[in-house]
Amino acid sequence: MKTLHVTQTKEENAMANDLAMQIENLFRTDRKKFLGFIRQRVRSQEEAEDILQDVFTNVLAASANVQKPIENIASWVFTAVRNRIIDSYRKKRAETFSDMQ
Repeated sequence: MKTLHVTQTKEENAMANDLAMQIENLFRTDRKKFLGFIRQRVRSQEEAEDILQDVFTNVLAASANVQKPIENIASWVFTAVRNRIIDSYRKKRAETFSDMQ
């Protein structure tokens, strides 16, 4: 079995670090905006906070593998937030359906 080693160039590594810093800054500056967006779409404050934390953890992890610059980081994160909300709806719907059986 061959092992595949993926190495990042210094430029790619710098881009990933810069992106991570931009994401962290976005979280600090726009946290309330993201939380308000989520809160309008879920039942509880706790669920909204869980979704926000989950999204930012996943986005930060994904930022290490980004190959091309992201032009609008806030839009990228909002898309991730929206997708995570949809996932939570689907999960609840599946749980509700399984309860009915």
